Amino acid sequence: NQNTTITNSTLNLANDTISTTEFANLISNGTNNLNIDIDLTNNKSDIINAGASSSGQITLNDINFIGEAYQTEYSFNVIQGNGSLAFNNYSETIESSVYKYAVGASGQTITLNATGIADNGLKYYNHTLTDDRTFTFVGDEVYTIAEDLESTNAGNFIVQGKDNNASNSVISGGDLYSFFEVNSDKLTVNNVTIQNANARNDYTENNSEITDGAVLNISGGS
Repeated sequence: NQNTTITNSTLNLANDTISTTEFANLISNGTNNLNIDIDLTNNKSDIINAGASSSGQITLNDINFIGEAYQTEYSFNVIQGNGSLAFNNYSETIESSVYKYAVGASGQTITLNATGIADNGLKYYNHTLTDDRTFTFVGDEVYTIAEDLESTNAGNFIVQGKDNNASNSVISGGDLYSFFEVNSDKLTVNNVTIQNANARNDYTENNSEITDGAVLNISGGS
């Protein structure tokens, strides 16, 4: 549990770990397997400090993700310094509560790029998260919701298309489910097509009719 400096030495670890290790000269032969922790909640990653003498390729064995991913893109400069140490090409896919990501490591950087929306990604943003938030569309497929989105949680909620053409960001209720019930604060929908929402009749205690569907202001929101 202390910083350790090793110069011109070989370090073999089996089940033991050292919290921080500094190498004056680090050369990788391309067969080293490395695990990297990335904290998505705090937007930070493990860092490899590579000096000017460092060179070679590091092979990633696994990336461990901590916390939830809400952004459409992430980039972590994991290898820092003036050397030529770099990652062998690495790729995998992960899915958060909101997006599906293509994960890649190349050069000195690990990136996450959203390729699609998780099955209940829009509902998670709408009904679970609070405070001001923006949901941005990604991918080329029509996004069909898997259940009613229910009432919008507190905060100003922006649903943003991926570009200025609403026909490129389409959400469908599949004629089964309804979308936004604005309960408080503000809902803003920009450059998005809402189609095939299910409108059905419900009744409040005083028997006044409510019809949901695409967008319904149920409690003084805007």
